Amino acid sequence: AASEADSHQVSPGAPALTQNGSPVQNGQSNSSSVRRVSFGLVQVRLHECVLDGSKMPSDGAAPLGLGKAMGVTTESVDAFDVRRNADRKGVSHVSAEERREMLADIDSAELAQVEAENGAIIGATAAKWTHMNADDDDGDESLFS
Repeated sequence: AASEADSHQVSPGAPALTQNGSPVQNGQSNSSSVRRVSFGLVQVRLHECVLDGSKMPSDGAAPLGLGKAMGVTTESVDAFDVRRNADRKGVSHVSAEERREMLADIDSAELAQVEAENGAIIGATAAKWTHMNADDDDGDESLFS
């Protein structure tokens, strides 16, 4: 079975053609048409939001991750861009409270445990940097002043 890509192959010695099919002469096209690029389809996959213990937000609060696949839609790239631009409000920080709301179905004890572990790591890291800065006796200004 021939694919669409096979139908675009050029035989050796065949004249070069422009996008609209007119021959190229002396390296120049006889056409004044505008060149266009188009794209096909995109698949959009929707996942449930889950608690992800493999990462840690800088505030130590509930880390979000991708859970079970909830569905797949297929649409043209153009339709996707139009819809996404209308829905999108820009990239922004997700507050700790918003993350907790997104994880409302998670066991609160599990959520509290992950946040406590993250807080301890952040505290230990801050203490380490404070200690390293206090030991900086060469007179140079600290990176973490």
